[in-house]
Amino acid sequence: MANWGLVALVVVFFLVLTAGLAMIVIQQNQRDVLWVEGGYWGAAQLEIETLRTIDALDAVSIGVGDGDDARQRFDILWSRVTYFDGGEAARSVSGIAGAAAILNAFRTELAKLDPAILSLGSRPEEAFRVAQTLRHQIVSLHEFGVLVRGQETRTLLALLDDGGTIAAVMLSFAAVVYIIGSLIVGLLLRSMTRTQSLLSQVEAARRDADRAHSRLMQAVEALPQAFVLFDEQDRLSVCNTRYRETYANVADLIVPGVRFETLLRAGISRYRKGLSSADQLERIRHRMRLHRSNPGPIEVLLDDGRWILVEDRLTSDGYVVGLRTDITNLRLREEELRRSRRSLADAQRLARIGSWEWCPEDGHIDCSDETERLLGTHPNEDIKSNWIGEAVRSCQETDHDYRKECLFQAPDGENRQLVISAHRESGTDGNACRIIGTVQDVTVQRAAEAALIVAKQAAERASLAKSEFLAMMSHEIRTPINGVIGTLGLIMDHQMGAEQKRLVSIARRSAEDLLEILNDILDLSKMEAGRLEFEDSAVHLHDLVESVVDLITPAAQEKGIDIHVSVDPELPQYVRGDEGRTRQILLNLAGNAVKFTEKGHIRIHLDAARTDAAGKQVRVSVLDTGIGIPFDRQHEVFAEFNQLDRSYARRFGGTGLGLAICKRLVSLMGGTIGFSSEPAQGSTFWFTWPLAAAEHPADSVLTQSGPELDWGEELSRLGRCPRVLVAEDNATNQLIIRTLLERVGCRVDTVANGVEAVQAAPLGFDIIFMDLQMPEMDGFEATLRIRSSSFDRRCPIVALTANALEDARQRCEEAGMDGFLLKPVKPQALQHAIMAALRLDMVATPSLLIPNARMDQPNIDLDTLDALAKELDDASLESILAFFISDSQVRADHLVNAVECRNLDGVKREAHSLAGSAQTFGAIRLASLCRQAEEACILNDSGMALALAQSIGGVLDGDLNELVVTARARYSTTASSGG
Repeated sequence: MANWGLVALVVVFFLVLTAGLAMIVIQQNQRDVLWVEGGYWGAAQLEIETLRTIDALDAVSIGVGDGDDARQRFDILWSRVTYFDGGEAARSVSGIAGAAAILNAFRTELAKLDPAILSLGSRPEEAFRVAQTLRHQIVSLHEFGVLVRGQETRTLLALLDDGGTIAAVMLSFAAVVYIIGSLIVGLLLRSMTRTQSLLSQVEAARRDADRAHSRLMQAVEALPQAFVLFDEQDRLSVCNTRYRETYANVADLIVPGVRFETLLRAGISRYRKGLSSADQLERIRHRMRLHRSNPGPIEVLLDDGRWILVEDRLTSDGYVVGLRTDITNLRLREEELRRSRRSLADAQRLARIGSWEWCPEDGHIDCSDETERLLGTHPNEDIKSNWIGEAVRSCQETDHDYRKECLFQAPDGENRQLVISAHRESGTDGNACRIIGTVQDVTVQRAAEAALIVAKQAAERASLAKSEFLAMMSHEIRTPINGVIGTLGLIMDHQMGAEQKRLVSIARRSAEDLLEILNDILDLSKMEAGRLEFEDSAVHLHDLVESVVDLITPAAQEKGIDIHVSVDPELPQYVRGDEGRTRQILLNLAGNAVKFTEKGHIRIHLDAARTDAAGKQVRVSVLDTGIGIPFDRQHEVFAEFNQLDRSYARRFGGTGLGLAICKRLVSLMGGTIGFSSEPAQGSTFWFTWPLAAAEHPADSVLTQSGPELDWGEELSRLGRCPRVLVAEDNATNQLIIRTLLERVGCRVDTVANGVEAVQAAPLGFDIIFMDLQMPEMDGFEATLRIRSSSFDRRCPIVALTANALEDARQRCEEAGMDGFLLKPVKPQALQHAIMAALRLDMVATPSLLIPNARMDQPNIDLDTLDALAKELDDASLESILAFFISDSQVRADHLVNAVECRNLDGVKREAHSLAGSAQTFGAIRLASLCRQAEEACILNDSGMALALAQSIGGVLDGDLNELVVTARARYSTTASSGG
């Protein structure tokens, strides 16, 4: 029993010992399994967290991610790296060849990226660079995982085999102790389950890695540049399609595993076929040196003309990442930009204009080479005191453009005239975002301008001297010529024989021709000196034509030429214009027609012409059947001092100035002049001026008519011929007044301005007719000089003017004039004025020729009404009169509204319209009030204008009723008052 007890004790001892050893082996096996499990899991998580960090950085780089998320991912990635720093994971890595080197290299790269990760909040653009760096580590991390997974898988299988053996031993001893055996089996089963779970995680990690690798390759393909990755042995690892397209000449060699040197040699040999072997070898060596030295971007020109930007970067594990960018278009644009800059510099140098720009960020001034050359220094060298600095400060302070011209002395001592200009461009906040400007050398231009000014002044002085000489000579010659004409007129009044009378007549006609030439020269000198003035008055078209016809009729009758006149009925009776100048033009054209026509006829037409540009115009045409104008000389018709043929000058006389003066006069009047001609068939000359209807001036100014006068009886009673001085600058008006007065036996002297009138006044005249608007000295000044002179015998002075306003009459009285006649003057008005002067009536009653409106003046002018009724039948008169009354009442309402609104323009417009129609029907009181209201509006006398307008409303109904009653009584019409 003792032996069996001892045996049992030994067995139990060995059983316990075996169980203890088994437990020790089992625990060691379990630790080995956990060690394998930790390394397997850590390698997979390291690769997965790297991919997740790259995704977070990519989101930040494209603006859809948050920098904090990226930094958090990066911290997790750090924790996966530090997982291998101790414990079972460190043992796992240390036991695998090459794994520790990969992990240390990755740790070093992460340490370099840590500052960039921390700055993502202020510099999100760093995300792309960090992501690219981590992408370059994917391959090495994948290799690290492969090494770890391979080693751990082998270790795990060995542990499983050891675990099975231990399980068998334990089962053989478990018969005694079931609990110990069950525990061992449970532990082994748990270990196997844990191992299977780790294998599943590893497979999932592998699939994630494969997907990440696929995304990486897609990203590489999506790059706009050509991408390539060479391993530490310079073998091609990865490239995209664009890389193969870039090097299409060696695309057949671009496969994984090919060495970089192989591609380089093939490319140089194929691209650079013209190079020698030595040159090719030198290029290969040079490129190989650059390949792994991180030289930075280099530009390479391929044989097909493309420029490629090559960028190679060496990674910490010996890999080379390469990017190839096609910069051909960029190089072309750069070359075009260089050419543009050269062209701009050349243009600035030739134009001597430099440009500059001020940058507000650093206060620096960028300028062109021409600016620096003109200033002799760069503007930045002394910005506080130079001119560009002054321009910058001015634009900053005033927000206005700057321009200044200054005299600058260049470093070479040359004086330059520079123009500094600047322009400010403001940003959205109102502050200057930049200031640009120019520096221009205007030395040559200023010298040229000064020379032109001197030349212009010399030309103006010469022209002025010529004009003054012509005017002076014309005036000086006109005085003795007037004396000659007057003397010859006096001689003709004496009894002479026929031959003597013929000779005196020839002398007088020659003197008058000479006077006409002087008038032409004087008109030309006035126009060249810009001193020709025009009147704006009412022109009676019929009287205008009749007066011209009266003047040319004697010469036409001598040749047997018929004169025909026609006036368009659409034209108004009166138009606005300068009657004297218009008569001068028409008389010149008609006189030429008579001069150059030997037989046939002359026609004068007045029409209402319509033009798109100027509206309605008065067109005056003079047609003749004379010699015509040769086609090759027609372009010279309006030239000054020109006659078509010298034989014409000998045959017809004249200076050749008439048509040239007409052309200038028409142009100054706002019209046009032209002609058409057929040689030997005749010519048609025409001119136009703007058509503006005017009113009959008689009622608004004065009455130039009077009782019929037996002039011959009056002269016989007085026993002498009146001597008259006419001061008139218009040659046509001179001729008309001279002709009218000489026909009734007056002795007439003419002068062209106030100076000549003052000089001629002491010769003794019975009356002086004084034009108000004359060159040199006007009629007002001339009258004052005459009245203040010692020789004044109180010779009556009568004003001649087209100005019918009250202030003109008042100025005439203040100057000492005795009368006032409105142009165009009538012969009867001239005779009455002369007769009043001879009877000394004008001395006693100086306002005789300027009658004021009388209270007993009739409201209706029967002569005007009779003349209108004579032209119309009863039905037409009734219809027109009814329309006039209705229209007058409407205009009166408009006039009342204008008065209530104190609208002077409206008062003027309605008064003007109402005056014209009232004058037509002889309603002279109504017409007179309307004209006075219009004149008050013109003079801007609002109080008088409104008072007169109210007076119009007070007399309108009464005058219209009186007009209707008078018409019914005289013409048996049934016209109504209209309401």
